[in-house]
Amino acid sequence: RPHTLAPKLAAVDGADSAAPPPPDVSPQALAARAESRRVSFVLWRYSWLSWWLQTILSVVSGITLAFASSFTAVTAESAAKQSALTSGLAFSGVGLFLSFVSIYWTWGSTRLANKIRLRRVDALSITERIKSRLRINATLNVLGQLFTLLSAQQVVGLLIARVLLVQGFSNPVTAAYGGVTASLRPLDIFIVQANTNTLFAHFLSLTSNLWLLTRLVRSGDDENSK
Repeated sequence: RPHTLAPKLAAVDGADSAAPPPPDVSPQALAARAESRRVSFVLWRYSWLSWWLQTILSVVSGITLAFASSFTAVTAESAAKQSALTSGLAFSGVGLFLSFVSIYWTWGSTRLANKIRLRRVDALSITERIKSRLRINATLNVLGQLFTLLSAQQVVGLLIARVLLVQGFSNPVTAAYGGVTASLRPLDIFIVQANTNTLFAHFLSLTSNLWLLTRLVRSGDDENSK
């Protein structure tokens, strides 16, 4: 049996010696791979952190708005006196909707990070793809904050009108909010709480996007300049 194994071992040794050596990897290529891994890890970690925080706040805000909407249509008379547009509920809902769109977009950033880690993205387009995604997400957050702030302004206007009615004043401010009563309704408190959660969700996401733009895109530009 040793005599039969000797020719096989010799053939294997000959095949190994005849195989071409592995190509040498340049230090620039190794540095580019290390930088891609670092970028993908930072993008993945902070995108998931932003996703979780924004999801929790947006879900709580959605539940709060669901309770608020149940108070707006208790009777047909109350619905006619004050609609969702004048109560601030509509703008608050738009801000919450944009928050959920931002959540979906942030989840897409985690998938982009996995593609970069697996080298499924062209190295030359990594910076541009990250920059484009983060800028779109930041725009969603700014628009969401805008609509939520408009809702907050409407709620503040309603509260001022009710305070004036309690004091016995009747002026264009109270006339602008038709059907305003002097009593404080649970709807106002719910909308204020929902707006606070939605604003905080957009703020956290916007902060994460701006930080990632500063950290990743600047480092990517430095690597490309080298």
